[in-house]
Amino acid sequence: MSRPCLRAVHLASRLGLGVLFVSRFSSPMAPDSSQSLVIRDSPVCSSCQLVIEQVARLGRPTDLQLIVDRPSVQGLANGSYAVSGPGSSTAVMRFDSAGRFVEAVGRSGDGPGEFRTISKIFRLGDDSLIVVDLGSRRVSVLDSRGRYQRSFAMPFPLQDVAILASGTWLVSGLAYDEDHIGLPIHRISSSGEVLQSFGGKVIVAEGRMASAQRILAARQERVWTASPVKYELEAWTPTGERRTHLIRQAGWFPSRDFDGSRTHWSIPIHPRLRDLFVDQAGLLWVMGTVAKEGWQPSPTNWGGIELEDGNLDTVLEVIDPSGQLLVSRRFPWVATGFTDEGLISSFSVTPDDIIEVRILRARLTRN
Repeated sequence: MSRPCLRAVHLASRLGLGVLFVSRFSSPMAPDSSQSLVIRDSPVCSSCQLVIEQVARLGRPTDLQLIVDRPSVQGLANGSYAVSGPGSSTAVMRFDSAGRFVEAVGRSGDGPGEFRTISKIFRLGDDSLIVVDLGSRRVSVLDSRGRYQRSFAMPFPLQDVAILASGTWLVSGLAYDEDHIGLPIHRISSSGEVLQSFGGKVIVAEGRMASAQRILAARQERVWTASPVKYELEAWTPTGERRTHLIRQAGWFPSRDFDGSRTHWSIPIHPRLRDLFVDQAGLLWVMGTVAKEGWQPSPTNWGGIELEDGNLDTVLEVIDPSGQLLVSRRFPWVATGFTDEGLISSFSVTPDDIIEVRILRARLTRN
């Protein structure tokens, strides 16, 4: 890639612009051995139902530190919870199994155990945590007691992380260097070095970075990916071979090729995929958000998270990887994501502006 082109790429990265330069140096793609399967709106399991139960509630006005917007939540082996979120989050909060605040780990800064803006946290098998710091483009690992272990910098902002059974790390994020540009999924070393990039060439409309994002969910040695703005699910091997391509044609999720998020109070936000989870049976759990039924234009639709997310419903769907929709159900609350064990986190804002997180367990039943 020429120097002028590289300078343009670096400028686009700093400004957050969705301008794509496809480099002839991009990592070679593995052969595509998959076939595309279309999933329509008729569930094949007429007796299947989704049952939701609340298992915990986190966040009280008396807590020493309050939960911030759109929290990232992980359940730990002893039944406790680790919580953080974007915005001003500079610490990982810990709650016990009864939802009582225990402690906050971390502080603002750039040193070991310090954070600028924590966007997501992930759990490793031994209850240690991966902390993604969007503000400093750094990944930190904390042990099961919250003590700092190590960290490494990333050359691009991370959007999601998946750890395979072998310990292989896969991350999503739009890299701008000449060897990985336009490829949204990356296999990295334990020190953060990008070893391989794959996932199909990304075409990014200017200012529409969501089209380059990928949600990840791993099971054994396979990772499933999805774009938040396009209801297609893909299964990849760790070496970048696509094995499955599912195209969901859902009435509640119109097809589109651009971000299209709401930019005005008179236009409802477009449906988005928020998270994926693969259970032990290999079934795909898909979480989406959609404007509430009966949504009407109103100036009160525009504002902070309590207004924006308060106007959203959550759709949960369970899909067999062979391409069959088992069940689809809409709920009148907004979920933020799955934990690594498949629990659901949902949050709401109380009248006195305290964010509460509900931890929910979803079960698929067959009558």
